[in-house]
Amino acid sequence: MSPTLLPRLIVWRRRAAIALLVLIAIAYPIAWDADLYIFGILVLIAAPVQFALAGAGILARLLRLEPITGALAWAVDAMLIAFAAGALAFLRTVSWS
Repeated sequence: MSPTLLPRLIVWRRRAAIALLVLIAIAYPIAWDADLYIFGILVLIAAPVQFALAGAGILARLLRLEPITGALAWAVDAMLIAFAAGALAFLRTVSWS
């Protein structure tokens, strides 16, 4: 791996995590109002991406690869995990019949 690729990936992951957090905060309520099936499909697509981005950020900070280790970085990853887990837990309560 080239020496400039890892810092670029870390910056890309940080920007993608923040963008995804803002996007799902807007998209989940809109999808819920539009149709329950749209909400379900959105959650099934977005939740694994949320878990992957948050997990990569947590792993990068624990391995000291990411230079930003402040509370905001941890909060973004925690909110990504919480939104994904909450949406998946809520989908289990829905009657699809």
